Amino acid sequence: MQELIILLFLFSATIFLKIKFKEVLYHSQKERISVTLIIMAIMISWERYSTTHQIWLFPGPGGIGINLFGLPIELYIFYLLLPQFVFIIFDLVHKREDQIKTPVKP
Repeated sequence: MQELIILLFLFSATIFLKIKFKEVLYHSQKERISVTLIIMAIMISWERYSTTHQIWLFPGPGGIGINLFGLPIELYIFYLLLPQFVFIIFDLVHKREDQIKTPVKP
């Protein structure tokens, strides 16, 4: 259940930042989907490798209990939301640094 609260917070924060600062991260819908799917494929592959080789495990209690290809469904949702959140934060920090570096003309 804690994972769902974290995912809900991540989703809410992403939507809030995107609306408040009018962030445009991608040039097209195709670019948005392809970047998200590439990141998701890399991360899910790493998770599958790690659980197959028992580097880490996902214990039963604490999650929703729905597994897809041996991984909790929360993990897939997390990897769908994470790129958007990280890219928005990165873009906002980058813009803020540019504002600080640019001298104000009198």
